[in-house]
Amino acid sequence: MALRRENAATVKKHGKEVNSISMTGVIVRPGESFEKALRRFTKTCEKSGILSDVKKNQRYEKPSDMKKRKHNQAIRKHIKEQLEANV
Repeated sequence: MALRRENAATVKKHGKEVNSISMTGVIVRPGESFEKALRRFTKTCEKSGILSDVKKNQRYEKPSDMKKRKHNQAIRKHIKEQLEANV
């Protein structure tokens, strides 16, 4: 399983490498308003890809549907690269 989060780290446990995830958080600076700290927190969550992971895992996706989606995504990427190369 590939982890996309910035704060993912590989840790050795009992001689085996295990992926460990620390929680995303922000430290409120002195004199900083709650709204500004909340904005910084949501921005770090967006950067680390937490929200996209949650949305992606909201519903079960059958393996065949996953293959179709990835295949169609690869086709779109290939077409886009060809169009950019021709310009």
